Amino acid sequence: MTPPACSGRHRALRTVLLLVGGLLLGLLPTGLSFAATSATVYYRPASAWSTVNLHYAPTGGAWTTVPGVAMEAACAGWYSRTVDLGGAGGLSAAFTDGSGAWDNNGGGNYRLTEGVSTVRNRVVTRDADDPCAVSEPDTTAPTAPTGLTAKATGTSVVVSWTAATDDTAVTGYEVTRTGGTKGTSIAHVGSTVTSQTGLEERTAYTYTVKALDAAGNVSAASAPAAVTTGEAPRTTPGEPLGGDPRKDPIYFVLTARFHDGDASNNRGGSQHVKSGNAAGGDPMFRGDFKGLVDKLDYVKGLGFSAIWITPVVLNRSDYDYHGYHGWDFYRVDPRLESAGASYQDLINAAHAKGIKVYQDVVSDNAFLNGNSYHTPDRSRFSGMNVIDMRMHMNFGSASNAFNNGKDSDDSTNDATYNVVYVDSHDYGPNKSSFRYAEGTDAWAENMSLMWTFRGIPTLYYGSEIEFQKGKQIDCGPSCPLASTGRAYYGTHLEGEVTASGFGSVSSASGQVATTLAQPLVKHVQRLNQIRRAVPALQTGQYSTAGVGGEMAFKRRFTDAATGVDSFALVTVSGGATFTGIPNGTYKDAVTGAVRTVTGGSLSVDAPGKGNLRVYVLDLGGGNAAPGKVGSDGPYLR
Repeated sequence: MTPPACSGRHRALRTVLLLVGGLLLGLLPTGLSFAATSATVYYRPASAWSTVNLHYAPTGGAWTTVPGVAMEAACAGWYSRTVDLGGAGGLSAAFTDGSGAWDNNGGGNYRLTEGVSTVRNRVVTRDADDPCAVSEPDTTAPTAPTGLTAKATGTSVVVSWTAATDDTAVTGYEVTRTGGTKGTSIAHVGSTVTSQTGLEERTAYTYTVKALDAAGNVSAASAPAAVTTGEAPRTTPGEPLGGDPRKDPIYFVLTARFHDGDASNNRGGSQHVKSGNAAGGDPMFRGDFKGLVDKLDYVKGLGFSAIWITPVVLNRSDYDYHGYHGWDFYRVDPRLESAGASYQDLINAAHAKGIKVYQDVVSDNAFLNGNSYHTPDRSRFSGMNVIDMRMHMNFGSASNAFNNGKDSDDSTNDATYNVVYVDSHDYGPNKSSFRYAEGTDAWAENMSLMWTFRGIPTLYYGSEIEFQKGKQIDCGPSCPLASTGRAYYGTHLEGEVTASGFGSVSSASGQVATTLAQPLVKHVQRLNQIRRAVPALQTGQYSTAGVGGEMAFKRRFTDAATGVDSFALVTVSGGATFTGIPNGTYKDAVTGAVRTVTGGSLSVDAPGKGNLRVYVLDLGGGNAAPGKVGSDGPYLR
């Protein structure tokens, strides 16, 4: 019979009557009934039980009598039982062997739902697949890897590609190399980056890559990538990469904001929307190790042989992309790694290109004795380089930084090891909260000083194009990262670049080619070339005795063991007079000009702001002055 229409009040009453169930069952409409429910439970004991029983209670119902109902063997290690829940939506359960052994989830019992559930190692999986079902064999191969590149540095090659896909999962890659006198080589790797060293000199090689899955299916080969090696590096066995750290200018990178090589590990975090990053499609964790590997040739092309990266340890805070909220110092943050590139892959790839990787942790003296180099007393040397905060904070102008650096050098053991930079991820000069914005000429002058004065020149990412100049360096999650000094740099690096050496690029395309054409890029490239050619600029002590000029000094490095003797006279921007110097022939590394000193003095005209002169004493043989180094640019000419 159909119940009569009723008012809202009667409908509410009827609802109450229905809720009290069996007490007023006679008032329920004809044809209304409860749906039957059941649960199928699969259980895998942690140890071998000869009998397995399911002891359970439907939600709101009574427990079965101990030990419960017997479960049947379903397949190797698994037992199953389907039970009627009588309309209940779930059950509480425990398992026993009937002989005193129990698994009751540590005293809390298992909460299971209707349908299929599995219980293994105290883990419940609801709406689970039948663990005993026979699965169809996987016969589908992964897709072929794409985007294969191979780049050589000396006799080392870094091979990189875009990850393949699979209907289950790609488990590894097979890298095939042909060429050379040793025949075909096949290597198996788990990443999408691999480095091969010790190859034959001046030899053409071809690489292809295939993807593999767990079932043994192998993809088709990628398109080939060809590469030709150069000459083997002349290194001393057992010497750390790069040797003396003072020889290696540093490029400072905030990894998560540099270049995105793998979008799958991008993470916005809990502040993604609040910060405004979401609106700009700019997750805080965007750059990664794969992106850095992909752009090592950019770093090398600028002339840097060391990369300083922000901390890589696992962080845990609401806004931790910078790496300084370390939580687990024994784990690498997975938001920087990927199936494509691990931290070790980055290190291997960098080393294959002759680039050191400095992990974020950083005072005898740096003065010449007259015109002579003396062996420093390192009995009090801590073994750690320090950030030259005195110069950093006074880079409002290059001359101010120079004078403050001189005034404070007697307080460090050896200031030639000081790490010198203008701005960073924390502060600009004078503890400014904004990225340096004094203009291109001022930047050029700062760089000319840093690359010739004592210390290790360091450049914060993007400064080579005055990236985000004048922007607030950090505002936390209160504003978008794109509006700060920690903005994403990758858009300026899109395209391909191949370095032919430190400070030189053989080819570039796309946006990165535009980036490499900027005036300060050309400036820093040539500065790096000049510094590498003059040992005194890398490791020499300095003096201003007998030197007249605003930013002028002399430097010398002598090493009896290797026979190196390098003496240089430097002036930045302004003119200078050098007296009491050794007689001989001096050659300028900037212009190639040759001056002969017979009376112990040399005067140099002002080259102009950002320009400099580096007159090197020509001592002949292995200590011959290099003459003009590199080509004229926007400042050095």
